[in-house]
Amino acid sequence: MTKNDLIARVHARASKPKMIHDMARSMSPTPKLFPPATTQQIVAAEKTLGFALPPVFKQLLTEIRNGGFGPGYGLFGVDGGNPDYDRSTLTQLYARAHSPIERNNFSLLPEKILPVCNWGCGIYSCLDCRHADAPVYFFNPELHVLDDENLEATVTDADGKVVWTYRPQIQSSDKAESKPTRLFLHKKSFEEWIAAWAKGVKLWDEMQELMLSF
Repeated sequence: MTKNDLIARVHARASKPKMIHDMARSMSPTPKLFPPATTQQIVAAEKTLGFALPPVFKQLLTEIRNGGFGPGYGLFGVDGGNPDYDRSTLTQLYARAHSPIERNNFSLLPEKILPVCNWGCGIYSCLDCRHADAPVYFFNPELHVLDDENLEATVTDADGKVVWTYRPQIQSSDKAESKPTRLFLHKKSFEEWIAAWAKGVKLWDEMQELMLSF
């Protein structure tokens, strides 16, 4: 499938109000529609983030809409587009997820791991922007990897290579509120992930199966 074919398929599904994202069918009124992002908005977002967004992701935001369509409750947009439930923009959410001082469910994601859609209950799909294909992970704050203080948390890339390791630095008294969490590889590329959504694949069911195997 060419990139233009992929964009066309995503656009075809996103043009249907009750299919614009996975939760749209049960929402009333229908989800808000955002105008496409401008090149200037994309450039500003990348400058704030400190790294480039995946090309197809940028193309979707500039040619279809500035977020609000796609898996979960819809892709987050850059400034002026679809925000998270707390009105955080894509760049603000990334800053929160990587803040060493702000307490949040993300527990410090690895650098360039970018949350791009919310599934509810604190579960997010994230792009690994360190790689050209932008593998897609999902993040679940309820799946703790530490039961004992001597265990570590690891994240692997699309080839199975460990790219990030968490070694606990907390005291026993802090464990209850400071347990790290787990990222699960869902798709090997952003294009594969968004193409599956455009075809009607139930990505949530796939994620559930992976979570049950944990």
